[in-house]
Amino acid sequence: MAPTKAPKAAHRVSDGDLREAFSFHGLNDSIAKSSDLLFQLIICADRPGMFRAWLGSRLVGTWREPLFATARLLLAEGADPDALLSMRWRDSRIESMRGRVGVLAGLAVKDDGTPSIRR
Repeated sequence: MAPTKAPKAAHRVSDGDLREAFSFHGLNDSIAKSSDLLFQLIICADRPGMFRAWLGSRLVGTWREPLFATARLLLAEGADPDALLSMRWRDSRIESMRGRVGVLAGLAVKDDGTPSIRR
């Protein structure tokens, strides 16, 4: 995959970024523009708590947090931080989550008994 342009410097994720970053089940389509580059991540369960992730026919990895880990990988490969990354299950046509690569790359799952997203 050829990078679209050089990545921007990492930035601190604000609450506004979080509100703009996510679209769960297509409920917030306002962040998408027709000109946006979209990477589509396909996932499937690998073993308990781990998920295999593909971009097209390329297996990109097996992670606990496939959306966030793939966003970090895309940034490292030179993807545009403003590009959209969507995720869906292998056997589904329904988009589960979507966000901007640059914002998603700065997130992780905090698992202290009650899983939540942390910056």
